[in-house]
Amino acid sequence: MKAITLYQPWATLWALGIKKNETRTWNTLHRGPLFIHAGKAVIRVPDDVTRLTKKLAGEYVHNLPRGVIVGAVNLYQSRPITSEDLRFMPKDEIALGDWSNTRFAWLGSNHQIIKPIPCRGRQGLWNIPKELEDRLRRKLEAL
Repeated sequence: MKAITLYQPWATLWALGIKKNETRTWNTLHRGPLFIHAGKAVIRVPDDVTRLTKKLAGEYVHNLPRGVIVGAVNLYQSRPITSEDLRFMPKDEIALGDWSNTRFAWLGSNHQIIKPIPCRGRQGLWNIPKELEDRLRRKLEAL
């Protein structure tokens, strides 16, 4: 089972499905379930993203959890970003990512938020620790 670590608020926004897609500097061949981990680092979030997050997510933006798995998404495609993306992508989605044409769009579906599970994150795609796999599998089946 694979996971990716994102900063908050992007981790929670992707798990909630408010942010439909993730943008990365690198492509991936991974398809299927991908767990979303909220990293421990606290970063400065641009003011426009903070305002948009509060508008879209309301109660979820207060005291967002860190150092935990917050949800999962079905990653069904990863492809280079094109100028066409900017023509058809909703304005809020564009504001929550870096849609530069040198990057990749990771397209997600079936977004699922879960009760946070403490876990250490990593860079890149990483494997969920074996001791958490059954617990996470049961959480996804219960949704």
